[in-house]
Amino acid sequence: MRYVVQHRKASYIKFLVVMLSIFVQGFLTLFVVNKLLSGEFFPEDIKNLVAGNPDIFLEGIETGQIVEKVHIELFLLSVVFLTVFSINLRLNIKDSHKITLSIFSFLNIWVYVLSFFLIKLYPAVFSNIYTISLSLLLTVISAVNLMNIIFFTAGKIK
Repeated sequence: MRYVVQHRKASYIKFLVVMLSIFVQGFLTLFVVNKLLSGEFFPEDIKNLVAGNPDIFLEGIETGQIVEKVHIELFLLSVVFLTVFSINLRLNIKDSHKITLSIFSFLNIWVYVLSFFLIKLYPAVFSNIYTISLSLLLTVISAVNLMNIIFFTAGKIK
């Protein structure tokens, strides 16, 4: 990133940053598709998956599986978060907007992760919080990533 700033005529570096952002957007899209296909997106589905449903003889997943799932998703989301917002640092927008978006995304990641654990205790409430925080997180990160692509292709960087 520093090389892009120091050498504005290095179009191949800008090209690589744009390609990285496009691949991140593809990852986010596939992440949503995975959540939809595995039944982990809508509140009722996630409640049945984590807490179980005795009416349809469905057992909930164990705490060890929850820890493993959260560990993997926290790692993936933190890599995406750091990648998208490190690119976002070089855009010509107000710093207050950058800070607000990054804090909002960071907090959404933690609400998403913690709500997955708390679904075991209060499935009705935290399954809705899980879906809302996941939706907001993916929307904000996708929007920032698209903004990165647009600004880098237009050359509006610091």
